[in-house]
Amino acid sequence: DEQGRLMMEVNFKNGLLDGPTKEYYPDGTLRRLMEYQNDQIHGFVREYNKDGSLRFERQYINNEAVGMGEPYDFDLNLAVELQNRSK
Repeated sequence: DEQGRLMMEVNFKNGLLDGPTKEYYPDGTLRRLMEYQNDQIHGFVREYNKDGSLRFERQYINNEAVGMGEPYDFDLNLAVELQNRSK
């Protein structure tokens, strides 16, 4: 950004996105981690809260989302499990 802070790291292989791509909050905390293979999202996409805790996770295979993804609460528990316990 304008202050010289790292906002994103990307890896390329033979001109294509390949390997981890990391996006950061302005304070330098990891915001999102995505895995690429041959220019396609392949692996897990993980989004993090500003405090570093996992907020959301979804798996991709060749740019296609697998399943609905998993939202997490602030205690790293699946939010769905938390809702089920409260019933």
